[in-house]
Amino acid sequence: ESLTSHVELRDDDVSAVERMLIFLYNENYHDEGQDPYTEVIPTDVEQIVGMDVQVVLGTPQILITLSAYSQRQAPPSPKVRAEVDANALLNNVSMYAMADKYDLPELKELALCKFKARCVGHWNNDVITTIVKAVYESTAARDRGLRDQIVRIYHIYLYQIHKHSPFRNLLSENGEIAMELLDVTVGSLKRSDTLLRQIEVLKTKD
Repeated sequence: ESLTSHVELRDDDVSAVERMLIFLYNENYHDEGQDPYTEVIPTDVEQIVGMDVQVVLGTPQILITLSAYSQRQAPPSPKVRAEVDANALLNNVSMYAMADKYDLPELKELALCKFKARCVGHWNNDVITTIVKAVYESTAARDRGLRDQIVRIYHIYLYQIHKHSPFRNLLSENGEIAMELLDVTVGSLKRSDTLLRQIEVLKTKD
């Protein structure tokens, strides 16, 4: 690095590195995939404001989404919407891990905020399984940022997900996930039991 002035990030995903570089210029990044309707606008590197940076024949260029074209498309079906959300969530998980690896606390906080924002909406079983696996494989046990969000999602979809075969396979393969989510399940049952006892007390008073 000191001799060539080049930094090699061989173990990192290319798209994640691109998002990290865009964040370093803009203090922000886009967590969804590139829109299929784009135009290429030459610009200076210092003016980076788009989704992805590419170099064509040595000329820095920016890909800018044409929202007008996107708005003409039919609204996505619930299945497509879930897939889009999963991709965005995975991108934020990746950025969270990159920020932790390269000690970028502002990027880490931004990735967490974007992840939280993407948690709003419907989660199907496959998405839950994919995101749970990604979060637990990319974060340390002491790092509760994304893991606490996963615990909340699991608590909401507990009765939906527990019979899903891929999710059960994930729990059988990863004891850490299984133990943590077991604690969530037990806690949920305890709260339900406490609530039932309170209801019974109220009934006796009537």
